[in-house]
Amino acid sequence: MMRSRNHELRFRAPSRQRGLALVEFVVTAPFVLLLLLGSAEIGPALIHYSTLTYAVRDATRFVTTHALNGTTGVVELTSTTVTQAQNLAVYGHIGGTGNARLPSLQTSHVAVNDVGAVAVPPVALTSS
Repeated sequence: MMRSRNHELRFRAPSRQRGLALVEFVVTAPFVLLLLLGSAEIGPALIHYSTLTYAVRDATRFVTTHALNGTTGVVELTSTTVTQAQNLAVYGHIGGTGNARLPSLQTSHVAVNDVGAVAVPPVALTSS
């Protein structure tokens, strides 16, 4: 009798294992799918980030070389320089034609500011 019981348990175990494997698959499949889809989305996001970084770097170099007013060292941002920098950031050249570097990037999304132009009010020194 003991032998037949062991024999029955041996044949029942694979069906239980198959049920357990199905439960494990149902529990882990959403997480694995989420990881796969998430990693598929990270690739294009990193490419867009890198493209935007290079675009801003190019526009910044352009502004730093074209905004100096002669040899005085005074920075002067003209509307032409700002427009050309925006075109360089969006299109890759100062002409402003062609396809944008990124699908939804427009020149209105690019802001060129003269940070050093903020007027600081003079401090009045008084003696007491």
